[in-house]
Amino acid sequence: MKEVIIRCEDIQEPNVIPWSEALTVDSPCLFYASSIDFETILPKLHHFLSIEEHEKALRLRRENQRNTFILNHSLLRLILSVKTGISPFQIGFELGANGKPYLSQDIRNVHFNISDSEDVCLLGFWSNPLGVDIEQIRSDVEAEAIAARFFSIRECRHIGHNGPEHFYKYWSRKEAVLKATGLGITTMLPCIGVVTGINILQSGCAGIAHQISENHHVQSFRINGYFASIAASNRIKDVKLCKVKPSNLTTLL
Repeated sequence: MKEVIIRCEDIQEPNVIPWSEALTVDSPCLFYASSIDFETILPKLHHFLSIEEHEKALRLRRENQRNTFILNHSLLRLILSVKTGISPFQIGFELGANGKPYLSQDIRNVHFNISDSEDVCLLGFWSNPLGVDIEQIRSDVEAEAIAARFFSIRECRHIGHNGPEHFYKYWSRKEAVLKATGLGITTMLPCIGVVTGINILQSGCAGIAHQISENHHVQSFRINGYFASIAASNRIKDVKLCKVKPSNLTTLL
């Protein structure tokens, strides 16, 4: 079995750049937004959703989940529209074998991934395939008990030694790697080592090794009570961050 390395790195919150620059920057760029800030314009954003997205939003029971879903998917369409020149209403998506969305239009060098947690959403864009994830750091979750089911012994030891916050960092890293590869959630989460530094895919994980055939690089950082991660098979350098405000969308609505 080919040795597969997952290299994980802690970084400071990336350099924040304005909306206009974030739409055209060449380096990987993350867009961060809170649905609480967009409550007054959510009805306008709702109009950008497809019928399927609209129906999915209605099935979400909690209001904050619905609002964050609407914001995340409308922002995705608006940003992709700027990047591709295609109307946000005509943006089409296809799903990979494990549910990862791709542009149905044949647009080269435009890759994206999205995530949400409670009131916050995170969108990642780059010229290379990537995965992103964001997880709220919570004190009401039995982190060590969950880690014992889904994490490696090494990761559990780190969580026990360094505190439950590391659970959320590791979870966001695993999700980001799985989304970057297009695998989605898998029962082999313990195989995907994400301790800071070098992680080698375990020898007993042949079932997943043939699906993750490339080395991956992961960067993680804290932001406003959350852990966020970005993963890619290409080396990640110079990540940018845009904190989206309602005023940024004025000309697009």
